[in-house]
Amino acid sequence: QPELSSYDAVVVERHRVAPDGNCQFRSVSYALLGTEDAHAEIRQEVAHYLRGNFNRLSWLINPDTLEEDEGRMARLDKKYRVRIPYKTYKGYTLAEDELKLNWVIRLGDARYRIWGDECTLAVMTEMYNIRIVVEQQEGDGRRATKMGSHAVQVIIPYDVVPEACIPTIFLIY
Repeated sequence: QPELSSYDAVVVERHRVAPDGNCQFRSVSYALLGTEDAHAEIRQEVAHYLRGNFNRLSWLINPDTLEEDEGRMARLDKKYRVRIPYKTYKGYTLAEDELKLNWVIRLGDARYRIWGDECTLAVMTEMYNIRIVVEQQEGDGRRATKMGSHAVQVIIPYDVVPEACIPTIFLIY
């Protein structure tokens, strides 16, 4: 069992999910619904919410790997029959917002296995009005303490004060 006493919380149950590219969505599905089976629907809802609030939330999308991801995922679009609004072609490089929108559309399809990240966690806190505490742990269950690592992150909806009484889920990796 992980130690979470510093949060003044009780760990009701530790549940491991498959590390299959859907693990963040599986974890949230399990925490909210008691089953991992809704991970694809939660993923779709996150992508839909992010697309519907793109102007306000696109800054959350990490731009660092978008170009690299675009090349890798574009090859799958035809196979998956996914319509992407912006296509690359010789002599044209997509703008950052075009890359981000393509990423959001692919995010909603579990077959791409796009990993959840801080952006998707922030979106889920808004969608479900929850607090998400993410703790990074070493293999032996101790909190990660390496310099540069974010051992603990607390993510809340943007319009909620930190001390608000809202449901909290803990994700540990």
